[in-house]
Amino acid sequence: MKQNYIYILVFILISGCKEKNNFEDFFKTEKTSISKILSNSIELDSIELDKIESSYTGSIDYLDNKIAFVDFRFCWVYLFDLNGNLLERKLGQGRSEDELNISFIDGYSFLPNGKRIFLGSTNDIHIYDRNWKKIKQTTINRNGSVPTGKGSNLKKVSPNDASLYSFDYMNFNLKSFGNSIFAPIYSEHKLFNGLSGMDYYKEGNILVEIDLNNISFKRLFGRRTPQLLKYEYLMHHSTFNFDIDKNYNFYISHEIDPMIYVYDREYKIQYAFGVPGLNMDTNYTEINKLNLKKFRQLYFDDRPKKGYYTGVKVFEDLGLVFRSYQKGGGSLTDGLQIYKDKVLVLDIDVPKKLQIKNFYAPYFYSNAIIDEENEKINIIRFKLPESIVKHKLN
Repeated sequence: MKQNYIYILVFILISGCKEKNNFEDFFKTEKTSISKILSNSIELDSIELDKIESSYTGSIDYLDNKIAFVDFRFCWVYLFDLNGNLLERKLGQGRSEDELNISFIDGYSFLPNGKRIFLGSTNDIHIYDRNWKKIKQTTINRNGSVPTGKGSNLKKVSPNDASLYSFDYMNFNLKSFGNSIFAPIYSEHKLFNGLSGMDYYKEGNILVEIDLNNISFKRLFGRRTPQLLKYEYLMHHSTFNFDIDKNYNFYISHEIDPMIYVYDREYKIQYAFGVPGLNMDTNYTEINKLNLKKFRQLYFDDRPKKGYYTGVKVFEDLGLVFRSYQKGGGSLTDGLQIYKDKVLVLDIDVPKKLQIKNFYAPYFYSNAIIDEENEKINIIRFKLPESIVKHKLN
């Protein structure tokens, strides 16, 4: 009996160490923080898009050498040329094959194979072909099993059960690869959330792959930065940004972590690099356990005043990675970093909320800069200085 007890104890110890190492394995890699600033400025060119009928709640994307503004409220997709001249309008709310049967677009993705994907707030997905004709409208199968409702006597949940998770609609940037789309997720289950315990930060998944062949969750994966473990609770700064390159590598930039982590298709860590942004207010406010009222106050009132990383975009053919960040502390500008071959070569001030979205030679193009009050939508484009384009770091 004593021998069996020893075996059980050893098994528990090994299992505990394995779980700890599993979390560490997501971040245990070579990290580089190298700066070689090659330029101190970029000439930014602002382009105002033609006037449109819009809710001015939406996002810019780039499609077939065109600028696409997706209006989330009215469900229109406006297409412009690269100089901001209006070309045509697609979709809109409705039930026909060339309309979108949805009350609000929560997320979307334009796939390289021509499919246009739109997600709503009720687990609904809407798929269109390259000619904006409806292929399918259905519900995503989450493949989960956690019981819900007041009658549940559940005491513990598995962090790998898909039923725990919701789409992170506050940071709902979708990416695609092949016939899959990837979306950020978080859990708000009463037994497993950002205020229930630190296990959430060690074990909680951050991404879901949705298989478009059978419209279902295929895998949950990823972890939040270990930087969060330095605080009691920092749920209001626990999100991240990501991109996927042509080789199926994931680039993850956590909101409070200066490192950019690179993972392969199986989400095994490859390397990490990064240099802290300039003049960022990183004096983050911790939160008390299960204090939901304080969480909401900090998310909407305190978080906008702090410094954190807001976007990452990869141009692997050019050897470039762009990362945007908010300075906080009352700054009138945000920051933009450019890395070439993992070395920081530029860190400049840019207009608030600017992020990099695409490249059509010789210009890099930004997201939408929306002035709802004056009903204006602008984008920023710029060329890289020759000192960066021609310089070889290796």
